[in-house]
Amino acid sequence: MSREAMQIALYTLNTSKRSHYYCEDRFYSCPKHEEGCANDLDGDECNCSADFVNETIEKAIEALRAALAQPEKIECSRSHPHENMGSHCQLRTEIARLTNENARLKAQPEPEPIAYLYEFWADPGYKHFGFEEQRFADNTPLYTTPPPREFIELTNVEAYTLIEECTDPWELISFTQEKLKEKNT
Repeated sequence: MSREAMQIALYTLNTSKRSHYYCEDRFYSCPKHEEGCANDLDGDECNCSADFVNETIEKAIEALRAALAQPEKIECSRSHPHENMGSHCQLRTEIARLTNENARLKAQPEPEPIAYLYEFWADPGYKHFGFEEQRFADNTPLYTTPPPREFIELTNVEAYTLIEECTDPWELISFTQEKLKEKNT
């Protein structure tokens, strides 16, 4: 699985966690829901399988984060003596290092929302506040800190243009850093 596919899967899994089942007639609600269950025969255990599903999702998320934290193996694809073409290999190594650092930063866990601001589809115009995501509503998660911004990478055209313009590997690295700062601020 490619790193990009793993990142997409990680995002999808993070947004797929289930909440415990709730019904207006609390007799049918899951006992672990915050409103509880009116059926005393159900006990205190989850009967809607949300705990099992969320535990399975959490294991998959941990496995994906561990896989994304591993450095990408980079090998020089050119058949040349490294003494003669060292600057190209240095550039490829530096590009690979920056790519790995970017992947590591992207793999950091997303912050959990502390509450939700929601507007029910059947009751537009009225905003409500709660601690769980609501079904049948537009949910806006609220965080203690703002979520991290998306990192904007160089396009292949920009990268090749920089490589063609620069003759010194350190000059290329500094120009690449400047270009990335310019795109991400």
